[in-house]
Amino acid sequence: MKVKYISAILCTVSLLGFEAFANRAVEVEEFYQTKVNEVLETRFPQTPFSVFVSVDTGRPATSRRDMRAEEKTTQLPYWYENEGETDPWERMDVPLGTLIKQVRSVSVNVKVDASLSDGELDELKDNLVKHLKLDPVVDRIEITRMNWSDQERFRDFKWVGGALAFSLLLLIGMTWLMSRLAINKLISGLSKPISDIGSSTQKFADKALNMATDMGNASRVNERKLSTVEKPNIDLPTDINLVEIRDAALELLDRNRHLFESP
Repeated sequence: MKVKYISAILCTVSLLGFEAFANRAVEVEEFYQTKVNEVLETRFPQTPFSVFVSVDTGRPATSRRDMRAEEKTTQLPYWYENEGETDPWERMDVPLGTLIKQVRSVSVNVKVDASLSDGELDELKDNLVKHLKLDPVVDRIEITRMNWSDQERFRDFKWVGGALAFSLLLLIGMTWLMSRLAINKLISGLSKPISDIGSSTQKFADKALNMATDMGNASRVNERKLSTVEKPNIDLPTDINLVEIRDAALELLDRNRHLFESP
């Protein structure tokens, strides 16, 4: 898991400032870290964790500046009584078990997911003490909860949300493109019928205009014909008296009254 690699890197970086015998101290710390990983992987196989182990060897820490100053110091050719003694932490032939017995204290820092309960954390702490054979008085075990699962869920939610948003945008884009294509196809399909209707309407209007023009011309011709017809010339005598004509007609009717009265 990535967390294991991160813990190993942090452990390595933190040990860069150790003294010259740090190579053997690192071996001891790696031993304890391996044991802690075994316990966690066995008890919580699906739970992410991070482990950091440090040991107190009882020797004063030497910084890099002190190491460089010691290298530049000129050693005089005299023999010192303690020169024949070699520190076990500087010897590569000393067994690891011997070095573990000389460790003053062990500090174990474990980071686990927040999904673990208090009872599980207490059980884990007891298992580490027994498996690593630590002294609860001298050695220290610190277990910290981390919200890794929530972060993973939030990361998954972001991925899912991003995928849904992208799918929605893609769907909208495809819908818009298909609608444009459908509209263009509809317009191209209706353009010919519309043009045919327009041409037919134009022809009908032209015919109607021609018919109206012909009818107008015919009416004007008829008017001209009627105007050229001669009217009968009836000349009434000027000396006739209309009163006399009326009296004559009344007299005629009176004479022939019997004709109208008989059946």
